[in-house]
Amino acid sequence: MKLKLAIAGLALVLSGCQYSENTSAYQNSVKPDAKTEQPVKVAGHSASEKTANLTTVYYFQYDKSAIDDTNKKLLEAVAEYLMKNPEAHVNVIGNTDIRGTKEYNLALGQRRADAVAKCLQEHGAKASQITVSSHGKEKPLSTTENDQAQSLNRRVEIVFTHK
Repeated sequence: MKLKLAIAGLALVLSGCQYSENTSAYQNSVKPDAKTEQPVKVAGHSASEKTANLTTVYYFQYDKSAIDDTNKKLLEAVAEYLMKNPEAHVNVIGNTDIRGTKEYNLALGQRRADAVAKCLQEHGAKASQITVSSHGKEKPLSTTENDQAQSLNRRVEIVFTHK
């Protein structure tokens, strides 16, 4: 119960736009591009009585893996939560859009996930609280082949779990 309250508090701190598992909610939000700030998306749901999950999404520019200083506050809030909750754990999963080879996109997704994990650690999270992986282009949110739709796929998902 205490973990559920802490995660709910984190969701309020992040206070980004709520979204459902349905990708159509993304299509009405601001898309990341060179002229706008990347949106913060937070979704919470209870997976079981023992584990509460929260997923935070961090977006990237096309073919980039660097953390944008404008949006670093999201990652700082995640790191602060992990510092205050040593039992918490996150799975950091890199994703890309559909352009490029499978191998290139797996590596780009890994670089994105590694960059997020490094930022979390620089702000106080322990390496033991973080698992990093890449889906590359294998798990798109959008299959529409235009840049606006594909911007939804250039992301790192930070999935909170309780070990």
